[in-house]
Amino acid sequence: MSQRERIFLGLLIASLLALRGHQRKSLSPTGALAAFLVGFLSFASSVRFGLTLLSFYISATRATRYKADYKRRVEDGYTAEHGNRSAFQVLASSLPASIIAVVYALWFGLDRAVNAEEPVASALLLAYLLFFAACAGDTFSSEIGIAMPGPGKLPILITAPWRKVPRGTNGGVTIEGTMASAVGGLFVGVTFFVSGPVYDWSQAWLIVVGVVGGVVGSGLDSIVGAIAQSSWLDKRTGKVVKEVGAVNKDRDGYEHICGRNWLGGESVNAVAAIATSACAPLLVSMLYG
Repeated sequence: MSQRERIFLGLLIASLLALRGHQRKSLSPTGALAAFLVGFLSFASSVRFGLTLLSFYISATRATRYKADYKRRVEDGYTAEHGNRSAFQVLASSLPASIIAVVYALWFGLDRAVNAEEPVASALLLAYLLFFAACAGDTFSSEIGIAMPGPGKLPILITAPWRKVPRGTNGGVTIEGTMASAVGGLFVGVTFFVSGPVYDWSQAWLIVVGVVGGVVGSGLDSIVGAIAQSSWLDKRTGKVVKEVGAVNKDRDGYEHICGRNWLGGESVNAVAAIATSACAPLLVSMLYG
């Protein structure tokens, strides 16, 4: 596909995504503009980059709606649509990868297979894959893992594995959640593999990279969240509260579970995904060094 065709495709798909998100009220006006920006940059850089972004968006939306009624009962402020996502929320989960896509397109031009002869290009490709695998892994873990297998089994705190915490707590992990994170990474890895310019099984190991990226990204998100994002238990409703504004008004009605009020949820997600993506040069060195 020529550069002109990629630009046209990017304009078309990005416009449709932004318009649909705004009409369904899942994106605010600024969020829709941000979604258009990252969608256009990704598709204009490479069809593979664009489809990988699209696969994350679609799978994350489906995961968010999984057992929405149950999640409303355990997590304060939960909405299945996560309505009116702002530009900051959209950019935190996609802009770093879009920058990688643009750098790749400007530096190397056409998409190519991951190979030993071009370590820098391969590192950028793997960084893009790892970023969205981490995002998908975290989303699947938090949105699907929290609703499995039910209220009878409590997660453990990743920074204090001997301690059980309520479902919805930042840093709470379960076996089911970890498995869900692997599925999220698998979905992104498969998309990245099948949409590449060289569709042969010599590149199928990229699927494994997606799975590992999903698990690692989810784990890092749990660690950062348990330390840098506060979780409180509302004693009256039994729900986990992550907004400290409500807690500050009535400290007696809440019990602190873990974390400090240093980062918001989007910032935690971005830190974990960027850290996972930054492992790409090390991975290239291990594979081809």
